Amino acid sequence: MKTTRSIGTAHICLLACLLSPVALAAEPGIYAGINLGRASSKIDKTRITDELFKPGFTYTSRRSDTKDFGFKLYGGYQFTPYFALEAGYFDLGSYNLDTAVLPSGLLLSDMAVRGINFDAVVTLPITDKMSVFGRAGMNKIDLDSDFYGTGYAAGTNYPTGSRRDTHEKFGVGMAYAINDAVSVRVEAERYNLEDVIRRDGNVNLYSVGLVYSFAKPKPMPVAVAPTPAPAPAPVRAPTPAPTPAPAPAPVVTTLSADSFFAFDSDVLLPAGQRELDTLATSLSGTQYDVITVTGHTDRLGRQAYNLALSTRRAEAVKAYLITRGIQAAKITARGINGSNPVTTMAACPGTVATPALIACLQPDRRVEVEVTARR
Repeated sequence: MKTTRSIGTAHICLLACLLSPVALAAEPGIYAGINLGRASSKIDKTRITDELFKPGFTYTSRRSDTKDFGFKLYGGYQFTPYFALEAGYFDLGSYNLDTAVLPSGLLLSDMAVRGINFDAVVTLPITDKMSVFGRAGMNKIDLDSDFYGTGYAAGTNYPTGSRRDTHEKFGVGMAYAINDAVSVRVEAERYNLEDVIRRDGNVNLYSVGLVYSFAKPKPMPVAVAPTPAPAPAPVRAPTPAPTPAPAPAPVVTTLSADSFFAFDSDVLLPAGQRELDTLATSLSGTQYDVITVTGHTDRLGRQAYNLALSTRRAEAVKAYLITRGIQAAKITARGINGSNPVTTMAACPGTVATPALIACLQPDRRVEVEVTARR
């Protein structure tokens, strides 16, 4: 009976994997997921058989299964990057208990555990891609039990049938974001319940899963320097030659590196390509001498590594502008480490890369495109 149920459950889980996209929502919005793993029961089977048998019986053997395949399907709403509410359906498998007694008899049983749950989930980011979380909530357990005996163990008063109870549940886990939509979860959860004789027990589920976020990531704002006012016309002196008008001041466009590139990457994201498309269009027909692309990092991490990363990002922006019709000879690219920050130590104190300091230093992680107009 247990083998058939496990195979059927595995087919259901496989179908859910194929039909349902599956991640942790960084932005407010809906997400859904599926977890598969090992369920381990903590049910006092010795006490169950002691209370079910009448006095005078002697045990000759007792065998029980305490582990089975388990899974859960769930969905939730991420209110902030740190808090979500989640509901789902779970199946924690079935557990057999076979007991032989004297006078000659045999008691066979099977208990299946499934139900629904509602949890509050609190998340703590560790890096741009990794976070830990804890959950607490309630589960409505549907406990199906099937007892039958032979010989002197035969009887009709065994607690066979289905019973539903509501109990608390807890869990902890870790999540890793593969991209803006898909994340991997590793979790350990405890589902508390009452066994067939109303004794406290629990089932632990250790699982791995995928989650898909339906939230749309918010685009990072791009700061564009205002166009300088035209220089006033020179005043003609009676004798000296007129002073030529000064060349227009360079126009500097500042682009957020966090929205152009993934963490620790120099590959342009689609959002960054669209911003550079807009910049290239605005330069069409404009007379200019040189375009300087400068990559910046924040002050965290090793300077040599930051210099190499910022240089590769500047080169990536240059290469893309060339594909949009900008002459390669007029573009220079360079990278510098965090030696030219926008923020100050007073505004963003500290040297340890905490989530708060990383967020505060976001303006320092940028790519500047400076266009020098022709006289």
